[in-house]
This record gives sequence, C-alpha cells and structure tokens, in this order.
Amino acid sequence: MSERSTCVLPGTFKNNLESVTDIAINWFQNNLLSMNYEKTHFLQFFTKQHNKFNVQIVVPDSIIPNVNSTKFLGLTIDSTFSWKGHILYLSTKLNTACYAIRTLKSFMSLKALKTVYFSCFPSIMSYGVIKSTTDRHFGNMKM
Repeated sequence: MSERSTCVLPGTFKNNLESVTDIAINWFQNNLLSMNYEKTHFLQFFTKQHNKFNVQIVVPDSIIPNVNSTKFLGLTIDSTFSWKGHILYLSTKLNTACYAIRTLKSFMSLKALKTVYFSCFPSIMSYGVIKSTTDRHFGNMKM
C-alpha cells in the first residue's frame, strides 16, 4: 500500500480526467500498490478569474470526493491557496503551548519555562515557514 501519493494535473486535463485516473490506477496495480479509496480525495485549485468546474472522479465501486482543503506535507492547503486554514491550525497549537506555559508559570523557574518555550514555539512556527507572503490572514494571527 502506498502511504501518500500526489498527482497534479493542469486544467487542460479536465476533459481527459477519466483516462488519467485509469492510468494512475493501472500504475498502482503494476507496481503492486493499492489505493484506499476511503482516504482518497481530490482538490481543485482555482482563482477568482478561473472558477471551479464540476467534475466527478469515478473509480471502481467508489466516487472520489472533492474537498475544499487538505493537509499536504504538514501544511493545510485550500483550493484558493489561502493560508487561512493553516493559520487557524497554527493558532490552535500555539494557544495550547501558551496555556501550558501559563499553567507551569507558578511551579517552575524562569529557566525551566524558557526550556518549555524553546521546545514548543520554534518547532511549531518554523515548520513549513514561508519567507514572504501577501496573504491578508497573516495579520489576524494572535499569539
């Protein structure tokens, strides 16, 4: 079984999606891999100028659902390349770390609290860091 597989197709393939799906299924079978159709989904990327088109991917005994966002390599990616979902995810993790430090504050020394801080915050913040962005949702992140 393949743990993770990704297939990226440009919009020009929308008319040939069935044949591309057949090619992918045959490739998996030829390489002695199987797809778990219950965990399989697809994500259409689109912009304001290019809207989502209605498409249905049918595989043996199943229809692969279209989702609005997915986790890919630890990053939450949505259909419009907005970082809003990922920022909400990071905010939750950072709030949990803040709560842990606030709770430990009355029991631990400043040195120990710094150790807790440096074991939590940098790893959360540095994974998948984007060097620059124009996404307006970054301004909404509260720590």
